[in-house]
Amino acid sequence: MMGISSSDVHSGEAGLVAAELEALTEARLGWARASDWDRLLSSEERRLALAAELDAHSRRTDISGDEAERVVARLKRIRAMDDQMVPLMEAARDGLADELRQMRKGVSGTRLYEKVGHG
Repeated sequence: MMGISSSDVHSGEAGLVAAELEALTEARLGWARASDWDRLLSSEERRLALAAELDAHSRRTDISGDEAERVVARLKRIRAMDDQMVPLMEAARDGLADELRQMRKGVSGTRLYEKVGHG
């Protein structure tokens, strides 16, 4: 993935930032589908930086015409991919919560067994 410099942002290249954010979001969706949570989490800082760059650019520069249409289209696709990620992350969270409950039951059972065995 190609980095975006601050000079690119200042020169009116919001489309490049949006394109990089879209590509990263697509990769993040793939990682979520593959349950690769480490990669997903490690990409969060870059996602936030790109979103901040795009926001700052839109505040400094009037994005109009074809560039505005392309940026808006990319943002809609990004939002759709984010919406697809939410249930995947929620399912993973719920799965981890179930595992934690099972582990706690196992620990409680072991303690009870030890208590009864030594009682």
